[in-house]
Amino acid sequence: MNIFGTRISLVVRILIGITIMVPSVSHAAVMMSEIAWMGTNESSYCEWVELHNDASTSVPLSGWQLFEGGGATTVFTLSKTIPANGYLLVERVTPSCPDPIPSVNDEAGSFGGSGLSNSGEDLVLKDTDGTTVQTLNFSSGWPAGDATTKETMQLSGSSWVTANPTPDAPTSGSSTTETSSTPLPEQSTSSTPTYTPSLVLTTPSQVYASVQNTYSAINYLDHYKNQAGYFVWNMGDGAIVRNIGLNPVTHSYKYPGTYTITLNYFPYTALLTQAPELSTSKTITVLSSDISISSFDGGWMKIQNKLATPVDISGWVIQTPTQHAAFPEFSTIAPNATISVDREILGITDKTDPVSLYTPEGKLIATTALPVAVSSSVSNGYSSSNKVLGTKEPVLHDVQVVANDTQNGTVEKPIETTAPQKKNSTKMIIFGAVLLVIIGLFILLERIMAPQE
Repeated sequence: MNIFGTRISLVVRILIGITIMVPSVSHAAVMMSEIAWMGTNESSYCEWVELHNDASTSVPLSGWQLFEGGGATTVFTLSKTIPANGYLLVERVTPSCPDPIPSVNDEAGSFGGSGLSNSGEDLVLKDTDGTTVQTLNFSSGWPAGDATTKETMQLSGSSWVTANPTPDAPTSGSSTTETSSTPLPEQSTSSTPTYTPSLVLTTPSQVYASVQNTYSAINYLDHYKNQAGYFVWNMGDGAIVRNIGLNPVTHSYKYPGTYTITLNYFPYTALLTQAPELSTSKTITVLSSDISISSFDGGWMKIQNKLATPVDISGWVIQTPTQHAAFPEFSTIAPNATISVDREILGITDKTDPVSLYTPEGKLIATTALPVAVSSSVSNGYSSSNKVLGTKEPVLHDVQVVANDTQNGTVEKPIETTAPQKKNSTKMIIFGAVLLVIIGLFILLERIMAPQE
């Protein structure tokens, strides 16, 4: 071997040695695997995005960013590490949804760009160097997920499917498949996933005393949703509801306070005297219905919060005889505070009364008179069947929901006022007529009894 060949051989050996000594670095396949763009049964603001790492090593995600609009707007900046062959949940936090998935504590915070639009998004995931890791261009519409049933959009192989939510867990795999138009990275074949039976309890974001609300749950057994069996609800205030099948429960708390709702599941083969197969609980705070609305000539109004706690009015609806509009997200009234609102700011040009205030669930909170018949164009199912106490004055109208009367469906009618002079005049006429009749009778009696001459 000549000198030149010897030198090349030596260089090759050195390079091989360096390669062996330096640990190999590979870019893990971190990708979005499940998206709850529709929120949860608790609130449409309870959005979350699940990331999956199919590599055998953990990956630090500090500095990684999720964008919408093809990279124009930052939705969330990550700060934690995703485990090997694991998941990481990014939860959107708002005043009306402080904890979208209570059992998960990965990444949580506000979402930029006002969250995920139900009409679709162009999502981009980038690493700390700004390199695009994954692109999901669904700006023309989400390929999967259901805003009504709250089933999420989940990645199954190279397709997106609509399935029961599985946050921080493999996809449930039971759904209608929709093929994604965006190429997806190859995914490693994993072992058969395991599932933990669980009950998922959902409650309204805000609960008010003496306002009836609906409470629901989903029962996950293995990898499918099971609605059969005996379900016992303990509402925490002494009320017990026993159902055959997992049906929604309506309940009204008579007094404000903090209550723990407990739901127990018994299979049909078990007796209620035995221990439940599954059990879950959730604590809620019931507020007093101490909120009023006042309407002034000129098209502006005041909303007063008489509670000692702030009230999130995000999504609350102002309803006039012909129009309605919702408050934007992150709208909050401070404790013992009053806000003044111009109707035109909300896009309401109707300046006539009455004006009613509804929660996002369609519960009437306050009105300036008897409830308005909500127009059929309201898509959230607002109902005008609730009744409240109401009085109406010529210029200023103010009313506060009274719990017992709203529950019983009774309405206190305004006191009819009559001019005192008119009432007194009527009484005098009647008194005079009676007096004349009495005098006439005395005269007639005197003539009859007089002695004959």
